[in-house]
Amino acid sequence: MMKITILVLFFSTIRASEIDFTALKTLLEDNREIGGHIYATCDYIASSELVDYETAKQKCQQFKIETQDLASIKYETQNKMLTKLVQMIYPANPEGVKESGAWIGLERIQNGEKPEPYKWPDGGINDGYTSWKGNQPTERHLENGVNGCTNEEGCDEKHVMITRQGNWKDRFDFHKHSFACDYKGKYILSSKRKSWQEASEACKSVGLHLAMIENNNDWEEMEQAIKFFLGVDVTLERNKPRNWVWIGSSYDETSSEFTWIENKEIVNNEVLLWREKTDKLQDKLNAGRTFMAISKRFKVDVFTSDRRSPFACQCRGK
Repeated sequence: MMKITILVLFFSTIRASEIDFTALKTLLEDNREIGGHIYATCDYIASSELVDYETAKQKCQQFKIETQDLASIKYETQNKMLTKLVQMIYPANPEGVKESGAWIGLERIQNGEKPEPYKWPDGGINDGYTSWKGNQPTERHLENGVNGCTNEEGCDEKHVMITRQGNWKDRFDFHKHSFACDYKGKYILSSKRKSWQEASEACKSVGLHLAMIENNNDWEEMEQAIKFFLGVDVTLERNKPRNWVWIGSSYDETSSEFTWIENKEIVNNEVLLWREKTDKLQDKLNAGRTFMAISKRFKVDVFTSDRRSPFACQCRGK
């Protein structure tokens, strides 16, 4: 089962100039997977996997919490954020490549002889902020069989990538690049294994907090997030630490209740699916197992805080 690496986390309202991107990259850089790395913020997800344009669109739409697509850039601050992500994918241009970059959602629809304006996935015309490089867009045309074009009607440069310098360039859709998606979810998961306290501090250090699951919609989104960010390996032994994900709840002895550390609200046990009957819970609490985690099989249990497991952060305000 392929795992997805989460290397970058930060709160969406922090300006790019205020973020220590070196520290953020170091925070979660231990984990790797075959297809590439995933770099995540509360607004964007960028993948280092090299794919053509249509494949990039499909991959963005795999996270099914809300409709997601290739990234939209309406403001300079958003362009700066995505540029930082692309620079993390490409600290330098690969050998033999003049300019590396990632697909974004800007495209031009070829309607007969008269092409339509460039539009974002929501249908909005790109008539505001732009970051085209030099003489871009060039809008070249290739005949079938020339330089990789396999379309009988020929190929047009009508899709756009953002370079590691933050410039936009139009590209043929069969070219392979990394890609960036809008992200509308609230959870960002890391496969790096930490104690519960370390996980909490790691989330806080980048402006997030350990995840809360307060209703059925949250539960469904957490299931999707685990599948998307970590993958689900049914061969894992159920008690293995790497099969569990820390979330932001612990047992409060004063109230004799589980509470969420962020807002101190009592956990709604009707939302959570416990691994075992709750009548066994007191024995676990007596043994010091007072910190909550959710498994990759979507069950909740409690453990001692020194157990080293992946963890789930939550974007503030989502």
